[in-house]
Amino acid sequence: MNHIVDHRKLVLVANKALSILAINPAFMLLVQNANSTFALTATFTFMRACTIAQVARASELHSEATLHR
Repeated sequence: MNHIVDHRKLVLVANKALSILAINPAFMLLVQNANSTFALTATFTFMRACTIAQVARASELHSEATLHR
């Protein structure tokens, strides 16, 4: 059971990171006005958050599917 709880926590954290990066207009404005190094770092961080969220969702779905067999 702890295994499932850990996946859900990871999904919540990843989703929160995505919402902060994707929705926060101040962050997007900062990226647009920053130098290219910072913009690349911000882009990499955003893409990494997306990847983490996808992996967490896939892992949670896999765990739930395994339990229902």
